[in-house]
Amino acid sequence: MNVTEISQFIRQAGQKGKQLRADGFEVMEKTPGDYVTSVDRSLDALIVAQLQTWFPNDAVISEENPNSVGLWLQELTRYWFIDPIDGTSDFVHNREHYAVMLGLLENEKPTKGWVYAPESDILFYGGTALGNIFTCDRGGAPIPAPIRPPTQGEFKVILSEKDE
Repeated sequence: MNVTEISQFIRQAGQKGKQLRADGFEVMEKTPGDYVTSVDRSLDALIVAQLQTWFPNDAVISEENPNSVGLWLQELTRYWFIDPIDGTSDFVHNREHYAVMLGLLENEKPTKGWVYAPESDILFYGGTALGNIFTCDRGGAPIPAPIRPPTQGEFKVILSEKDE
């Protein structure tokens, strides 16, 4: 499976989420103040199933499937991490700042990642295994993004109010 096919799939999943939001959805509370929607769960099932088809020997860990965290205890070399809707509050309140996120950890190192913003139809992907970070606007051809992957030992952490 190549990067282009994964990128196209993440975009399709995000556009499906956008359509499901327009059609109406349910909101449930995972824990006090932490919400999940029926769209989160639908996209989660879609993305997990596709990754398991493409990469049957890899672990797939999802924010929306607490049981998948147990896969972390397996001694594997590749782990996929999914957040089917990052920014659930924005999603629920019909704001545009939410994204579909996917990342790959290989041999204990983050190597590839995808962040797709369905409302603006912009995809960012890249990482150390790809040597750069790219952006695709509205499904167009990828171009190098005006940001760079972190160098070894350099990592940025972004926290929101919710992470305090």
